[in-house]
Amino acid sequence: IEIQWASAIALGEFGDPAALGPLREVLASQDKYVRYGAAVALRNLGWVPGTPEENADYLIALQDWTKIIPLGGAALKPLSRVITDPDPDVRYHAIDLLEHLNVSLPQQVCGRMLRDTDRKVRWRAVIAAKKCQVPTHYLPWALSKRTRVRKSPEAAAILNFLFLGLGYNYLGKWW
Repeated sequence: IEIQWASAIALGEFGDPAALGPLREVLASQDKYVRYGAAVALRNLGWVPGTPEENADYLIALQDWTKIIPLGGAALKPLSRVITDPDPDVRYHAIDLLEHLNVSLPQQVCGRMLRDTDRKVRWRAVIAAKKCQVPTHYLPWALSKRTRVRKSPEAAAILNFLFLGLGYNYLGKWW
């Protein structure tokens, strides 16, 4: 990832217009640092986004969140792509912007938002879920489908039952 980031920055420093195509593709990268490097390189090359969707990708890469709202529906696809970003802060901002767009959100986007592992992001997704036309009584079911990142108390109970005290070690807590 560091190599991709450094390569994107270097392409911008060379000033070769032939780098515009590959750098535009890198704006959709899964890594925020690579996206940022590509956006800075494109800015150094004097590139101007041709479509509103390219502009949304560019602004997401720069993490200039306030300028994305006026793009409206053109930002839906790029924002939907970054709700799976490894950084919870990027996911949080993307979901926050999706809530403020004047569009109805697709069901698969809503499902991904509600299954987020980060508590702060997941709460933002619950607030934004009204844009998905998800009935309120289905929210607990959707939230239950998320990946668990904490240790299971049930596993600790089984370990304690079978091997006295081992469940406490598993949880990392001794009372």
